[in-house]
Amino acid sequence: CGTLGPVPDTYTGVFDGFGSFLQPNNITMNLQLSYDVSPRVNVTGVLANIFNTCWGGSTMPWTFTDHDVCAYVNGGSPGAGIAPIGNEYNPAGHDGSIIQPFVKYPYGPNFGVYNQDGNATKAPFNFYVTAKIKI
Repeated sequence: CGTLGPVPDTYTGVFDGFGSFLQPNNITMNLQLSYDVSPRVNVTGVLANIFNTCWGGSTMPWTFTDHDVCAYVNGGSPGAGIAPIGNEYNPAGHDGSIIQPFVKYPYGPNFGVYNQDGNATKAPFNFYVTAKIKI
């Protein structure tokens, strides 16, 4: 940790406490249908993510209102490995220091191509079919 130096959030000017910023809410709707084709065959269909949207959360310069961004992460990119400020690449508090634009804010949208933590990005619509056959 020799390259990190804790500094207040440069956007708010203070050390942000728990609950200072709120993530958006997420609601998802799924549907499962089952049909007995015969006494020995059952077919089940699952329609996942029929409805999936995000709303609310804190309104900040790094947030979006398009209902497709469901989470924000430190530094704006999961796994980027660059702390937003106060590291060896972004020294804070020095006269004339320039903050790199991609770390201007403490958080950024999680646009990941995968669902890293189960609630970060909206999952796409999926359809599953299962057949159970009794022998």
